[in-house]
Amino acid sequence: MKNFFIAYLFFCFGCLNSQTINNSVLNSAGQTATLNSNFIYTDNIGEPFVETVGINSITITQGFLQPEKIGPSLFAIWNNVTCSDKNDGNISTSLTNILPTQTVRYIWTPASACPQGNCATIDSLTAGTYSIKVIIKNPTGDSIILTKPPIIIEDVNGPCVIKINNGITLNGDGINDIFTIDNIEDFPNNKVSIFNRYGILQKEIISYDNKDKVWPPANDNLQPTTYFYVIELGNGSKPIKGWIEILKN
Repeated sequence: MKNFFIAYLFFCFGCLNSQTINNSVLNSAGQTATLNSNFIYTDNIGEPFVETVGINSITITQGFLQPEKIGPSLFAIWNNVTCSDKNDGNISTSLTNILPTQTVRYIWTPASACPQGNCATIDSLTAGTYSIKVIIKNPTGDSIILTKPPIIIEDVNGPCVIKINNGITLNGDGINDIFTIDNIEDFPNNKVSIFNRYGILQKEIISYDNKDKVWPPANDNLQPTTYFYVIELGNGSKPIKGWIEILKN
């Protein structure tokens, strides 16, 4: 008689409109309980709870695993250099799901991009490959490490164009009255040196800009002749050398 009761009980539970929990979702946060001397069940904890009512006032409450908590995530966007002679590339990162109690450290490669380890954004970059590792430290002392695949700042436009206008007419008409270097403003660390035909330095100008810092200055009584220039862009490239012809008409 006892064996018959066990078979009957399991047969009826198989007929109920109930949910089935695979063993793989059961976890240690659940519980094991005995309904009677012949039936033991195990469930897992979580929400929502779905109630399944059996016979003889036996009720089983099925639970489901709680959704996994979403941890911190790392995102990055970047801009290429506008041309190979410039260092105007940049990378910006952002973090989500960071708690106020957590501290963040940014480890960039190369390390010179951010020696202090506190840069979510790095700029003034030349073309090249950069990588980022973010270390998020919890108050308990354990850490979360996030990384991104290497980021390549590309040179998609080739060299910047520096155009030299080497003819100067000192006639006061506002046209070609100064030594003009097209696109020199893209290189704020430039240095322009002017020499006479004997190689003697006549003028050295830091951050030449075709506006406030120019050669020759207004009312400079230069004689019509040939001068020579050396332009250093300040970005590690080779100096640009050439000649300037001073004309009066």
